[in-house]
Amino acid sequence: MWLLALACTDKPTSTADCEVLLFRDDDGDGWGVEEAWARACPEAGWVEEPGDCDDLDETEHPAAESPCDCALSDATRVWFEDLDGDAWGAGEGLEVCQGPAGWVLQDGDCAPDDPSISPGDAEVWYDGVDQDCSGGSDYDADSDGHDHEDWGGDDCDDDNASVHPDAKEICDAERLDEDCDGLANEDDPDARDFRTWYPDADGDGHGVPGDTVVACSPPEGYAGDDQDCDDDNAEVSPSAEEVCGNGVDEDCLSDSFICGATGQASLSWSEQIWVSEVSQGQPSDLAVGDLDGDGVAELIAGDPWFEYVGGSTRPAVLIAELGEEVAEDGQVLEAELDSASAYSVGAGDVDGDGVDDLLVGEVASNGAVNLLFGPVTAGTVAEGTDLRMEGRIGASTGGFALYADIVADVDGDGMLDVLVSDPYSSWNAANQGESHLFSTAGSGTTDVYDAFATVGGENAYDKVTHGVVADLDGDGLPEWTVYAPEATRTTTGSGAIWVLDVGAGGSFVTSDGVELSGSGYRAYLGWSVAAADLDGDGYRGLLVGEPAWSNSSSSDGRVHVLTERPTEDGRAIDQATAVLYGDTYNEYAGRAIVATGDVTGDGLEDAAVAGYAGSVTESYQGRTYLISGPVTGHHNLDLVARAELLGETRYGYAGRLLAAGDVDGDGLGDVLIAGQDGVHTWGAVYLVPGGPGE
Repeated sequence: MWLLALACTDKPTSTADCEVLLFRDDDGDGWGVEEAWARACPEAGWVEEPGDCDDLDETEHPAAESPCDCALSDATRVWFEDLDGDAWGAGEGLEVCQGPAGWVLQDGDCAPDDPSISPGDAEVWYDGVDQDCSGGSDYDADSDGHDHEDWGGDDCDDDNASVHPDAKEICDAERLDEDCDGLANEDDPDARDFRTWYPDADGDGHGVPGDTVVACSPPEGYAGDDQDCDDDNAEVSPSAEEVCGNGVDEDCLSDSFICGATGQASLSWSEQIWVSEVSQGQPSDLAVGDLDGDGVAELIAGDPWFEYVGGSTRPAVLIAELGEEVAEDGQVLEAELDSASAYSVGAGDVDGDGVDDLLVGEVASNGAVNLLFGPVTAGTVAEGTDLRMEGRIGASTGGFALYADIVADVDGDGMLDVLVSDPYSSWNAANQGESHLFSTAGSGTTDVYDAFATVGGENAYDKVTHGVVADLDGDGLPEWTVYAPEATRTTTGSGAIWVLDVGAGGSFVTSDGVELSGSGYRAYLGWSVAAADLDGDGYRGLLVGEPAWSNSSSSDGRVHVLTERPTEDGRAIDQATAVLYGDTYNEYAGRAIVATGDVTGDGLEDAAVAGYAGSVTESYQGRTYLISGPVTGHHNLDLVARAELLGETRYGYAGRLLAAGDVDGDGLGDVLIAGQDGVHTWGAVYLVPGGPGE
């Protein structure tokens, strides 16, 4: 309708001195229409405010209580007058819904009267015209602030912004003259990034210390490092692949554990896979298992002192993926389960579904052990528990679940069983201790009264604790060995172990089994026990630690190796096939022992024995021995060990805890050693892979 009115109205008068942008206002509401505009002197019927969408209705305009549709439906935009028709405008912008004819949204035309010049045109360099309105010199094509040397400037390469007289000369493969002084790379004394090159006689890309050359690139016969350990053999260098078992150090890493540990070596060469987050924090127990079913083992650490929260420590079960990519300075944990204490942990495929299950001991009140069927991820132990085994009400003083593990199937139901011990149980005598085997069938909550088998101590303060389950005589049935390292037998604290048949289940006392006792005052026979087939006869024997046994006045410690099942009571040393002794002052050899599986690949099971306070190169650094059987006779451990692994720091106590499993999936046993890291003296776990050796 306003178009009809506009047709009858002439435009206002325009003069050279008066060119105000005006818009036609037929309804007198003070708002004009964008389509009818003129540059002229103000007069009646013309206004400076555009945006009216109904110029015949004075109630419809952008400032009305109900603004017109234009303001509601279209956001206002800024328009610019395009005088030369090149689709680029210039000058003062106009903010309206729809710009007048000849107005555009693109601003920046530096030549409003020349349609061949605008920001949308291609630049033609060196003609003195700024076709693309970019500003700057038309003789500086690379915009580095220097004009081309052919046009009165000093830039020797106007196509490369990194080349100009103010640039720094660097070593580069293209041999560019970055600073335009006519010299490149090592020919230019101003060049940076010179390297030192080392003689490389065998041409394997690795040199040796000697007559070096400083240059940008290596001269013939030189290499970038001096790490070659045999410069006469191109098959030997840090880049070569190690061939295990041939006696040649192909990769120049003779102290590493790539082929498995041999000789005496520091744990600083191993992979440190976990460090406690709390100063002086230490894992209380270790296990290895594939909890998520991905075919790669995880480290499982119970840590009652994981971190400080609100002025007290928070315990946790820590689960770290191991595999091939293990960070040297401690791997970020994949899962973290809040726990009441996490003093003991274990792993094994209890239910036979192909995924390992998690066992967590909870030392609180009467105590409990929680079994979580895999896969297991982050969360809380309480939320994930499928089967809970509780201690004896009123008889425990907080020791139930101090020791717990997943063991072989004793009750014959086709599922692995759970072994739980309480050294402080006083159900019959003060702290006589007891150990329980639980069937894992079912779910929910059970207690010691429903245990498949229980073995209790008979004397006060025997503190019967834990044990191992293994076939010791080759009859296909596992025997249960329990131990009481603080029991008084031949002398105070001499310690004892008992081997029992419990296949039918029930309640037993230690005298129902065959007893082997220690022979030293507070020598603590049975502090640690493991079962391994060192001699390859098809069934396992026992390795029994006596860590505080004294040679004269020091607690060097020793380990008794029994390849046959004990059949009569007596002293362990009298029935041992071999006795292995620690050889440093107060070493406490035998404090921790673990069956490692076949570490060397020779088909025989091996074992690791720790003297956690051994001092060899540092005081109390700790040492762990790898034992490959068979072994007989009486020997110092260092004389029969395949390898001695030394803690990396003073007071490192490496070997305080041991665990084992096939961590890297190569079919060989790997060893996990707990101690303290070499930086913070916090709890740390080291991984030593299996292998045949160099």
